[in-house]
Amino acid sequence: MSLLEGHDRRRYNLPSHEEVAIVFVGDDGAPPASREIVIYLRGQPLRTILSMSANLDPLVYPIFFTRETAEDIDSLISAEIPDPAVDPELFEIIKSCMIHRPCGILNPNSPCIKGGKCTKKFPKEFNPHTVAIFNGYPRYRRVDNGRIVNIKEGEEQAALDRAAQRDTHLTACIVNGKHCKWKVRQRGSNKVIVRMYKVSPIGEIFYLRMLLLHVRGAVSFEDLRTVNGTVFNTFREGCSHLGLLQDDAEWRNTLTEAAATRLPNQIRQLFSIILTFSDFNLPTLDEFLDYVPQNEEEDVQVLIDEANRVRPLLNDNQRQIADAILSALSEQPNNENKQSRLFFMDGPAGCGKTFTYNYLIAETSSRHIITATAAWTGIAATLLKKGCTLHGLFKLPVPILENSTCNVTPNSIHGKFLRQVSLYLLDEASMLPKHALNAIDKLLQDVCINKFPFGGKVILMVGDFRQILPVVKRGQPADIVEACIKCSQHWQYVQRYSLTENMRVQAEEEEFSQWLLKLGSGTLPLKADGSFCGCIEIPEQCLLGENESLVDKIFGVAEEDDYAKRAILTPNNVDSLAINEEVLDRLPGDVKVYLSADTIKTDDLNEINNFPVEFLNSLSPSGMPVHCLKLKIGAVIMLLRNLDLKAGLCNGTRLIVRALQNNYIDEQVLTGVSVGKRVFVPRVQLTQSDSNLPFTLKRRQFPVRLAYSMTINKSQGQTFDKVGYIL
Repeated sequence: MSLLEGHDRRRYNLPSHEEVAIVFVGDDGAPPASREIVIYLRGQPLRTILSMSANLDPLVYPIFFTRETAEDIDSLISAEIPDPAVDPELFEIIKSCMIHRPCGILNPNSPCIKGGKCTKKFPKEFNPHTVAIFNGYPRYRRVDNGRIVNIKEGEEQAALDRAAQRDTHLTACIVNGKHCKWKVRQRGSNKVIVRMYKVSPIGEIFYLRMLLLHVRGAVSFEDLRTVNGTVFNTFREGCSHLGLLQDDAEWRNTLTEAAATRLPNQIRQLFSIILTFSDFNLPTLDEFLDYVPQNEEEDVQVLIDEANRVRPLLNDNQRQIADAILSALSEQPNNENKQSRLFFMDGPAGCGKTFTYNYLIAETSSRHIITATAAWTGIAATLLKKGCTLHGLFKLPVPILENSTCNVTPNSIHGKFLRQVSLYLLDEASMLPKHALNAIDKLLQDVCINKFPFGGKVILMVGDFRQILPVVKRGQPADIVEACIKCSQHWQYVQRYSLTENMRVQAEEEEFSQWLLKLGSGTLPLKADGSFCGCIEIPEQCLLGENESLVDKIFGVAEEDDYAKRAILTPNNVDSLAINEEVLDRLPGDVKVYLSADTIKTDDLNEINNFPVEFLNSLSPSGMPVHCLKLKIGAVIMLLRNLDLKAGLCNGTRLIVRALQNNYIDEQVLTGVSVGKRVFVPRVQLTQSDSNLPFTLKRRQFPVRLAYSMTINKSQGQTFDKVGYIL
């Protein structure tokens, strides 16, 4: 049985006839007394699910068996007094436990008497045969076999009197202490199931509950309040020092800890990150100065020399694209050329796309033409001169919908800057959804106060449709293609240029490079027969042996420094998290654990009470760090937020841990333009709105996760020496 991702597990979905595979019964023809229900989650091994789990409701459907016959009932139930000579043990059990005492006229004060009648319907009539009653209890066989049980008057009262004469618990303890020896009670099992009730997130009881969830082995309240050897006065202080609360004192502690050993410029950068990505319980200002990319004055002669140096190095295709862009910039937009100012440069990796638009940046800057460069991903943005993300440049909303608009007004400082730009270079455009392109078009028309496409600006989009396409949640291939800019209304006006000459590939890699190009273009032959009919055959040298482990293959004999140059790519986050944990265990050193402070974004206190903290801790949405972050010195990690693009700290930047402090992590950059730079990352406030959740999750945690394994989408723009794939 396959549990499809995206289906609501809480709803009762009516099964089709193909979902009911087989019904098992016991050896005697009866339904089995116990069962084990196993489900298969895609990409994971078989997993047993408890019969009491709420997730089981949409998986199991009741099947009503035919009614039992009278003979079946008689084989299980007997309403007769057994023969004491044949089965004396059973007779004594029934005599002691199953005989209904006198009631009615004989004993009107019996507990079973209500309204003058016995609620158990005693005495029962004799019945020679069992009769099954539809929609009711059967009438069991009660044969008059002459056997009786004598009940002497006063036996119950005598039993009560004997019980009253027994010592109480306190008296029994005193007697036991004088005349008996103490005996240690032997526990039958050390496994105990407990239930922790939800409490209001206000007061010490709530903080006590949080400590009980995270502190192991505590034997007293004092142990719960002890953190790193220090006993705190309240449970709240203990939670605060464990990082479980959103407390402004954390930022003061972070800066105090860094100021003891770090340089002033490093502390200033750390302070700027805290100001940008964290919330404070301070009065907010009505207005903030917008961050605007500044077109700083540069040495024009240096730019002219750079452009003159690079231009002879361009091949024919690159020179053709550059001339077309420069020609379009020399003309003012009008009704005749308004549809010919959109360009797209296509080419596989290594064909010189970055080389070409870096030349265009130098050439246009030397001519005092303002150029804005942006990329869909942070990693690609760090490779561009003065690059930023498309979300940052155009203030695109998240998520981007069909009718989304950018958060820029024409008369704002940022709107005036966009109006001054003549050339926009948009990298990784193959990942750009068409709705984002439409939103950019509307924005530039508004700020330029005209109806020309994109405000009459020259737009150069760069990308490779053989690589990652726009991300569509739970989308089929047709949905993903539909989201591409090729399906946009603007694509028909785009002038397309292609780069085909690979400038980086080595001679020994030419065959594999051509195979990848055919794979991306969809021209590889498909298998025509066998169980893999319609599939692509992967070269033998790329496959893992039958008894080989992918983790051993990639990281087995590597030195610690080589771990940063290797990675395992997976289709989903679940597999990558498991692989990261396995590789972390191979590293030497002690593990340091950082816990997040989780809550939901709401002003309704009753809404907060509906979602326990431990449930929020268990969530691991895409793009957010986990609640329990485990790190070691020397571990390779990846940033999950754009912190400082100029410094190369963007979403996807890989770093290596150099020191683990309580309030910040000391890291060294491994990729991008700031390789080797030491940076400090504090906890920041992260917000994630997942369409599968009925709330917006807020998590205060270090915006990093282990980077030995990552999703294929997250690897876009990364460079590795050795890569393994889980397909």
